[in-house]
Amino acid sequence: MVYGTVYDIPRAIGQVDVSTFCSVLLHLRDRFLALCNAARLTRETILVTDVVVPDASSETATPTQRLPLMYFVPDFRKGDPLAAWWYLTPEIVAAFLGLLGFKKSEVTYPTQRSRWGDKPLFSVVAKRT
Repeated sequence: MVYGTVYDIPRAIGQVDVSTFCSVLLHLRDRFLALCNAARLTRETILVTDVVVPDASSETATPTQRLPLMYFVPDFRKGDPLAAWWYLTPEIVAAFLGLLGFKKSEVTYPTQRSRWGDKPLFSVVAKRT
């Protein structure tokens, strides 16, 4: 057993074939650092699945809506507890991963079904090139 955080993944883990981020990045203040640390140890593939940004990252979004964007979620005026820091589009995730050497990526749009209703997601599967 090796303990660590996404901000400081212990090298003792060694190299891995696949790293996954499943609904994690939206909760992190520094998404790129977390991806950098995983990429350092990943030989082949990184998978990122996250919540679809309303009207901005669905398969039917217009080209201008499909830009690599992040949306800052917290609003100090509302005083709401922080459930998430960011909404990310699949395009920004693919851009991050491309910078880290995982340039060949594919985006899909699965749906998470639950008793509380369906939640649209996106998945980016990126291969090291």
